[in-house]
Amino acid sequence: MAVKLLQREALTFDDVLIAPRRSSVYSRSDVSLRTRLVGDLMLDMPIISANMDTVTELRMAETMHRLGGLGVIHRFITDAPTHARMVSDTPGTRILAIGVKSADLTKVDLCDGLHGVLIDVAHGHHDRVMEMVQAVRERHPDLWVIAGNVATAEGAWDLLEAGAHAIKVGVGPGAVCTTRIVTGCGVPQLTAILEVRAALDRWWDIETRRKNPRLEHPPTLIGDGGIRNSGDMVKALVAGADTVMLGSLLAGTEEAPGEVIDRDGLSFKVYRGMASSAAQAVVGSDRTPEGISTLVPCKGSVVPLIRELEGGIRSGFSYCNAASMTDLRTQTIELVRVSGSSLRENMPHAVFGTNNLQVTTSVQPAIMSAKAH
Repeated sequence: MAVKLLQREALTFDDVLIAPRRSSVYSRSDVSLRTRLVGDLMLDMPIISANMDTVTELRMAETMHRLGGLGVIHRFITDAPTHARMVSDTPGTRILAIGVKSADLTKVDLCDGLHGVLIDVAHGHHDRVMEMVQAVRERHPDLWVIAGNVATAEGAWDLLEAGAHAIKVGVGPGAVCTTRIVTGCGVPQLTAILEVRAALDRWWDIETRRKNPRLEHPPTLIGDGGIRNSGDMVKALVAGADTVMLGSLLAGTEEAPGEVIDRDGLSFKVYRGMASSAAQAVVGSDRTPEGISTLVPCKGSVVPLIRELEGGIRSGFSYCNAASMTDLRTQTIELVRVSGSSLRENMPHAVFGTNNLQVTTSVQPAIMSAKAH
């Protein structure tokens, strides 16, 4: 057996900060967050609600569309006609999440007005995923194909060669994902995004010079997992993501699926990974779990939460002298590696207790993480 130990250090969001630049952005309200999802499909903001059964069904998808983003309904709706009808009823951009079984192709056939397909499995750098990419492209050449999840340049490259138009990046960074613990596999999310972005750009440059007739738009990247606040979202976009997918931040909102559970006068909803034992029991799988199930406090409507996150992204762009995604891509932006102590410095620290501490929803998870350290 040959084992190659890479000497470089891989990083995630807390390992870096973005060095502020001289800015000519007059106001954050002048910042456009319009971005490309895949192909010619545009979003007014770079936020996607995760295709998880405790995050996105029709109500969340409708709300995300109204806010300018996208909601991808999860694929674990066992009745194919019901799943197809739910996706077909979604306003705006319709993306169908599928797996790699032959029955998943049938779901594609059943959907009306579909714009694209998300082939979504835990380990996207797999022969079966590439075969499904090819099958969808051959059977439905008019659809855009997103594939994942991967965490390496090689994984992204192979999916592009198979015919994918966009790559979803993230192996193990999610809040309820235990893949890295159970399997020992994964790449820290910031490094994964940086390396996949470089691979996408390199692939596009080569194929453009070859004058590949099937190319219309450069491939795009969805950063999936590890996002705990708007600062993480800005870092992901700076690193090369075109959009970010959110799960834990949106779990527990009114628009998220699931019954409200009352305990000791407090209200909760279930949030679980799609590879958790609870989620697998619903679909009759007996594989080793790679996720957990937990209760999250009810947060009210997703609308003010998204608006707050959106405002944080705009502010982050203004620190980068970027009034648009195009500006962000054409600037030289420096990521500064930081010490462990800087994480504590990042948090509000002129506070001697939590009783009077008022924090916003997008900052709260990071504060809890800092306390855990």
